[in-house]
Amino acid sequence: MDHMDRIAAAYVTAALAPGEVIRWIGCLLEPVSFNVLGVPQRYAHHVAVGTDRRMILTLAEAEFALVGTNAALKPLLTRELVSWWYDELGEIEVGPVEGVTSGVAHRFYPFEGCGPFRGQAHRYDAFGSTPGFSASAADGVAYLRWVANTVAQRAFPVGPEKQPYVAEWHRKWPQQRARMHANRAKSARLQLRVVAAVVALVVAGLGGFQILKGQACLDSSVSMRRTGDAVLARWEQSLAELKSGKTPQCGRSHDECICIDRATADKEPWLKEGRTPNDKKELCLGVAAVESRVAASKKRLDDTDELVTTGMTRRIVGIIAVVLAIAGFGLAFWKTRSSPA
Repeated sequence: MDHMDRIAAAYVTAALAPGEVIRWIGCLLEPVSFNVLGVPQRYAHHVAVGTDRRMILTLAEAEFALVGTNAALKPLLTRELVSWWYDELGEIEVGPVEGVTSGVAHRFYPFEGCGPFRGQAHRYDAFGSTPGFSASAADGVAYLRWVANTVAQRAFPVGPEKQPYVAEWHRKWPQQRARMHANRAKSARLQLRVVAAVVALVVAGLGGFQILKGQACLDSSVSMRRTGDAVLARWEQSLAELKSGKTPQCGRSHDECICIDRATADKEPWLKEGRTPNDKKELCLGVAAVESRVAASKKRLDDTDELVTTGMTRRIVGIIAVVLAIAGFGLAFWKTRSSPA
């Protein structure tokens, strides 16, 4: 036996009934809070001692672990014992733990007025083996399955003092179970709608962002095209005039002038690029330099055309994303509608 087995067995020995036999010792987790999707967020850890007649639980403090469901328990048991006698249980419902997990949820439903909490149901989740206990995951699964099956088969004899509780439970339980399942189905539908709404909002938000970015590209391209066409036209005109022997007219900015005076060039040194001095104390562009300006202007216009393509693509992608988000949410809403009774 591992150290937690010995501690747990010693802790409950005095409480065992004559002839009561321990069959399994391990850890069960009781969910105490859930997130908006109904997935357990925080657990209370219990040392569990399963016998041939009942489940004995006592709260234990868990050590730190990255995954809270397999944290080791501190070997210090000082809490009172809670006993679930199997002859007081009407049903043990077994199902998966919510979320991406291999855990198994066990809901204990006692007879009316029975159980450690006077008829209140409680849920305990099992997550395989826990450090400190010798029982394997398979041992826990086998024992808990045996308990659920034996309770379902009414194999535990019920004393005459508990028979009225049993009769009351059988009278009320079918309607209670139907309401419980209906509430769970309603909760599940609501959770799916919340998930669908969140996903739809994220996708629609990304789509809206793409639409805005695409429109910004298109707006920029219009301005760039207007300016780029004018600049290209001036450089082409200047090139034609240079080749014909005329003196080109100066453009709107110093950069578009064929010749600039040296005083201006000294103030703005970047204007010297491609220019050579002449005998008039000016710096002038030659045919080759003007041709390079024409080529650069055409390249900028080509980039503008690519910007238009990018803007249109982003707008289309954004519109598709928004449409898919709306359609997906609508489909999820329709699929999760309540069925007629």
